[in-house]
Amino acid sequence: MSSNPATAGAGYIFLCTQIFRFETVAPFFGFTGEQIIKEAEAAAWKWFEQFKANVAQFTAKATEPITLVAQGQAVAGMSWAHDILTWIEQGYPLKLIIPPYTGFEIGGVGVIKGAPHPQEAVAFVNFVLSKEAQTINATVGAKRYPVSPGVISPTNAPAFESVILVPYDRTWAINNRGRLLDEWERRIAR
Repeated sequence: MSSNPATAGAGYIFLCTQIFRFETVAPFFGFTGEQIIKEAEAAAWKWFEQFKANVAQFTAKATEPITLVAQGQAVAGMSWAHDILTWIEQGYPLKLIIPPYTGFEIGGVGVIKGAPHPQEAVAFVNFVLSKEAQTINATVGAKRYPVSPGVISPTNAPAFESVILVPYDRTWAINNRGRLLDEWERRIAR
């Protein structure tokens, strides 16, 4: 199970992550400059064409693959780590696997310029980034990795320092979204 990149942000991050994974190795095969991303993208599409043969369904939401796995309707699924950890905590016999050179997303928080209560907004942001709130975020409910140093990782999750992230080029991913989703529809969508 995996989510559809046209309807789920996680699916799109997964699509781009595969391209960026291949981009990290392309120079070892003699590719340089603009050739690197073109070859990485071509390799990723070949990979996805093989991957789709093993996917029963590309779900509309990122949370659906792990729900289907937890219910026994599939043996593996791509989903957010924190969603998998929530199901594990509920007693489902699942295992979280974070492959090397993976893509991750960090939720954002900020103060909107011109907000009617800027002092309260700053206080809220400071609380969200505090060790106390980050500990709650990592250990209760959401099971998300903390963004503040010195806060423990969620139970059953590897230490964040051990997670190897792919060099994710968010600007490239944003600028190429329409083109990549058109290609996804043509090659992979069911």
